[in-house]
Amino acid sequence: MSAGRPVAFSLRGAWAALLFLIAAFTALFTATGFLGWFWWAFDLTSHFRAQYLAGALVIAVVHAFRRQWRWAGFAVVLAAVNAAVLLPHMGWVTPTTAAGSGPAVHAVLLNVRTENRQFGRVRDFLRETRPDFAVLEEIDAVWRRELEPLRDLFPYVLAETREDNFGIMLVSRHPLVGPKVVWLGDAEAPSVFARIAVGGTVLSVLGTHPLPPGGRENSRLRNQQLDAAGRFLNQQPGPKILLGDLNTTPWNGHFQRLLAITGLEDSSRGRGYQGSWPSAPFFLRIPIDQCLLSPELRVFRRSIGPDVGSDHLPVIVEFAAP
Repeated sequence: MSAGRPVAFSLRGAWAALLFLIAAFTALFTATGFLGWFWWAFDLTSHFRAQYLAGALVIAVVHAFRRQWRWAGFAVVLAAVNAAVLLPHMGWVTPTTAAGSGPAVHAVLLNVRTENRQFGRVRDFLRETRPDFAVLEEIDAVWRRELEPLRDLFPYVLAETREDNFGIMLVSRHPLVGPKVVWLGDAEAPSVFARIAVGGTVLSVLGTHPLPPGGRENSRLRNQQLDAAGRFLNQQPGPKILLGDLNTTPWNGHFQRLLAITGLEDSSRGRGYQGSWPSAPFFLRIPIDQCLLSPELRVFRRSIGPDVGSDHLPVIVEFAAP
């Protein structure tokens, strides 16, 4: 019996240390997530609010079970802070998008991942979904060629292929008016723009893919491209749509600034937590693939599509034009 006591004590100590580390990091990142304007690394911690919420709830339950009420109360406060940030996106708040009266329009955003070679899965997904238009990202020459069989479904194409994960493509069932590749900011990452007439309404559609913010310079370039995208869209007439792997979540400060610059609305607001990256493991998913629309467009549905072999999951949006 005495030989087992040190082992039991060691296991209890390790369990207590693990709980303490989870609590400490959850508290730290919960706080730094509000300080992204001051340092790019703090900005990175703003994206994982759902994970912090889950961690805080686990800590609260464990400490409540052990009747450690102070620690349990502390964890509940952490959970409440993160829940308050997530609340508008969890389906508990009615979406504020205004009503539209025109025909339903379907749009798709998909970062295919350059290294992904599941071409058939992507083609099948697009044929089954049959969107009016789609923005496809990380398109290289091979992907461009492999998507050519979809020409019967999408006869109108604007593409800028790249070998560096920043190729981009706009495909449409409807004619593209004034299609052009645009360069927003200093990152030298192409964006695609066109006006698309659907059911008597002409939509200004921009697809863009800023750099991931993995460092001070990349963060600066991402933020610059988001601001430039906003200014560019402000110069376009009529209802506007922005589709892209923006490498930021809806509760990030730079994302919120984009909404303020453009007056666009987040299609995910009030529609639940829709993590799109990484496709696996699911518990790490965060929503960085975005569809923003003018307030006069009414969103009927927004959902995350199936796994097509990419590290991103597709975003599917159905809305009505005014």
